[in-house]
Amino acid sequence: MSYVDVGKVKLFYQVLNPVGSPTVIMVHGLYTHHAIFFWCGAKDLAEQGYRVVVYDLRGHGFSKGRRDGLTLTDMASDLLGLMDALSIGQAFLVGYSFGGTVVVKTATVAPERVTGLALLEAAGMDASQIKQTEDVDQAITDTLAGYSESIGLRIPTRSANQFRDQVHRLLDAGLTQDMMADVDYFQRLDWDLIPQPALLVYGRQSPYIEDGRLAASRLPSSRLILLDGDHNMVVRQGAVVARRLVDFFRAVSAGAPLPDFTDPAPEAEPPGPAEEVTR
Repeated sequence: MSYVDVGKVKLFYQVLNPVGSPTVIMVHGLYTHHAIFFWCGAKDLAEQGYRVVVYDLRGHGFSKGRRDGLTLTDMASDLLGLMDALSIGQAFLVGYSFGGTVVVKTATVAPERVTGLALLEAAGMDASQIKQTEDVDQAITDTLAGYSESIGLRIPTRSANQFRDQVHRLLDAGLTQDMMADVDYFQRLDWDLIPQPALLVYGRQSPYIEDGRLAASRLPSSRLILLDGDHNMVVRQGAVVARRLVDFFRAVSAGAPLPDFTDPAPEAEPPGPAEEVTR
């Protein structure tokens, strides 16, 4: 297992296609871990020639060390520390859910390290969504049931128990308080601090769709794609998302205008829902 030291944290990471180029770093969301991207395009990107780096946020997965310090500033610092340790001067950053917000924060702190950014269902830290429920275990049970129904797969008991344990550990470490420090992050952000091209992918039934529209309206250079599905659309439509990421990366690398993403899906794959693209 591979680790890098970033302060008092040891981040677990994995590299797919180490000789590939350019580098893509993928950042997962809260309570999950790096393996989520094996459902969401990491292998597809590696097969297309990209060097893909996935890792576990502090307090998540296989990462070791302190679990507290879970603000966006802390997470962005960890990501930049990972890049330094792996001698990555600049990379495409892809973030799913909370990971997307980490990517945005990193792009504002060190824009020179970001070639382009892709936000997959990134959330803007709304206070009503952060507030901790009185019955945490029931909320976890409801969340797992909803996730299972959304992706169409049964969650194994072992995975459910690991998820439950991780939620409790992070809440005990002060996650709610740290997230409250970043409330309304999208609304307060000066988006002009991010000059890099951006791709935004959201589900039409996502509770965070307005965050995507806000980001798209304020980012100087961006494309917003709406796919059928909810917040877990990225898992259900991983192959579609990967194709759009490749199109985006290729355009940015070539210095070309961002594509419209209106081309039909290849016939070799099951036909997907129509896509809505907003400039």
